[in-house]
Formats: sequence, structure tokens, C-alpha cells
Amino acid sequence: ISPKWRTPRRPAITIGATYSPSSAGPAFAALLAELTAEHEVIVFDSPPTELYADAQSLAFRAGSVLVLARKDCTRERDAGRTVRELGATGARVVGTVFNGF
Repeated sequence: ISPKWRTPRRPAITIGATYSPSSAGPAFAALLAELTAEHEVIVFDSPPTELYADAQSLAFRAGSVLVLARKDCTRERDAGRTVRELGATGARVVGTVFNGF
């Protein structure tokens, strides 16, 4: 977490809501450049993919993603759709985290 970053009112616009490198919000692009220069691994948390475009936009910018699934809550078809949607951005889904055990 960077203390310089505050949560914007409309995060998808700040990130760049489409999957085009030229549409990345300048504030997010600057933040990502700063963080990648200082850290090997950066973890961004996003809201659920079916409710907001933030996850897809972050996936496109990040390149690799982990999918979170909750025991007795996340349906297999929803997890599969999430993996396909994130993969469609060009991001590589590198694994799944199961929680709620």
C-alpha cells in the first residue's frame, strides 16, 4: 500500500476502463511505474468481476493474476467465467486462492 495513493471516487476511470495501454489513467500508470521500480511483487485487490470492471482493467495492466474463490460461496461456473474474462484481457491467470476453510 502506497501512502501517496488515495482511493478515487471512480477507480475504473483512474485505472483506464478499457484494455488499451493508451487508455491507462495517468495517475495509475505513474503509481504502477513507481511500484514496479521498487518492488518485485505487487498485489492489487479488486471487487468481484461480475460487479465491476476494475478486475479486468487491473488484470490487463498487471499481466498476471490470482483468482480468489470462497469455499461454499463461489460456484464453479462463476470461477470459470472469471478466469475466461481475465484471460481475455491478455492477463495470465497464475493460480487460484481458496479461502473460507
